[in-house]
Amino acid sequence: MKHMHRVVIAMIVMTVMTVALATPYALATTFVVGDGYQYANPVAAAQQAQPGDTILIMPGSYQGTFFINDLHGTENAWITIMGQSDQAVVFDGGTESMHFSECSYLRIERFTVTGQQGNGMNIDDGGTYDTPAHHIVVANVRFRDMGGQGNNDMLKLSGLDDFRIEHCSFLNGASGGSGIDMVGCHQGTITQCSFENMGSNAIQAKGGTQHLRIERNHFRNAGARGINLGGNTGLDFFRPIDAPFEAADLFVFANVFEGSQAPVAYVGSTRVYVANNVFRNPGKWIFRILQETTEPEGRFVASSNGFFCNNIVLHDPGSMPTVNIGVNTDPASFTVSNNLFYDGTSQQAQPFANYPFTAVNTITGVNPLLTGDCPDAASPVVGAGIPVPGLIADLEGKPWGIPPSIGACEVNNPTIVTDHHQSSADACVQIIGYGHDGAWVEVAPSCTPSRIHAYDLLGRLIDTYTVESGRHFIPFHNGWQLLQGAR
Repeated sequence: MKHMHRVVIAMIVMTVMTVALATPYALATTFVVGDGYQYANPVAAAQQAQPGDTILIMPGSYQGTFFINDLHGTENAWITIMGQSDQAVVFDGGTESMHFSECSYLRIERFTVTGQQGNGMNIDDGGTYDTPAHHIVVANVRFRDMGGQGNNDMLKLSGLDDFRIEHCSFLNGASGGSGIDMVGCHQGTITQCSFENMGSNAIQAKGGTQHLRIERNHFRNAGARGINLGGNTGLDFFRPIDAPFEAADLFVFANVFEGSQAPVAYVGSTRVYVANNVFRNPGKWIFRILQETTEPEGRFVASSNGFFCNNIVLHDPGSMPTVNIGVNTDPASFTVSNNLFYDGTSQQAQPFANYPFTAVNTITGVNPLLTGDCPDAASPVVGAGIPVPGLIADLEGKPWGIPPSIGACEVNNPTIVTDHHQSSADACVQIIGYGHDGAWVEVAPSCTPSRIHAYDLLGRLIDTYTVESGRHFIPFHNGWQLLQGAR
């Protein structure tokens, strides 16, 4: 019997980053911002900040726009801009709260953004496409109640690479805008955020956006297109300028969607994986395949090679969601597999009949036995999914089994676990040490041969190794080059 295991190389990099970030602060300076304090606004403090410093914003109301340009930490000494409290520090009104251009190695966290007439917050490359903003984390920020009601975004990202948006909330967006709108962004993760009452969409990824993970989020009434995976971008705004797609290599895993006319839209995108999610009561379509960018002729790939797998769709009786397919697309290239539809009855209606793609292993009329968003141990979805490249953690952060369950959650004790955090004496694969260019693993005699899948920070498969029992060296080479070259 061949055993399969996942070695998540990303964990090594993230652990190192955490240690590195903590080290410089003992020697760093904290600049205090607020009425009666050292600095009246974050711009004045940013002009003095050096790598490793913290800009601490005290409780109060602040009206922007505060423009912060060319602020740079370093790989081992990030600069932090943080509120003392996410509810008491409020950027209220104005055109934008803060606008960051050509910045790097920043952590932005813990305040509220509300009532802006332009965009809630902007992070961009200053229009210099060859020098993107990079290595920026936005965490624990509350975006609320946009003032502008046109194409106004709560968080606008343009030309940003190597970023992470986590533990943020987006509530009551502009009628024509996005929660997060990305143009030409790369190597990013949006995780453990909530989106409610959005306008056009909760998340839009377009303009050459590539290598993005959207995982472990909650979407409720997130707009006409809950997540717009691609879009329609003016030719002058693509990053890189000659990108042949609106979006590519996106991973949408372990999220929960409630409502939206179409929770998912593939729009001029390719190699987009939508897997292991839960959808509740989609309004009309479960997903759409569209092409809005077609000129110049011959440049852009058709919307193609999408994946829709291992998802649970819960809907009312008589309201089976359908699929909308537009012109200039390649729906036959889509993989649609191992999805469960349930309307509370035993009705066996097939949701994917008469489409250009071939849907396999669709389950209908079977109760998935969920408690909240997660399956009970006796659920028919347990172990019923197919392996999907890049699948790492479920909605609650648990590792997936092999094969994974259908839906956003794995059961608490899957029969075969693919995570490297196993520490029991009978674990099949143990990571026993790291070098600068790889990891040493030990395979138990009872688990030979074993197949080890190595993934990078973005969940991309680096390589696969088949090994016998004993100690083996797993090189980082491909993944390490991807991570170091992420700028």
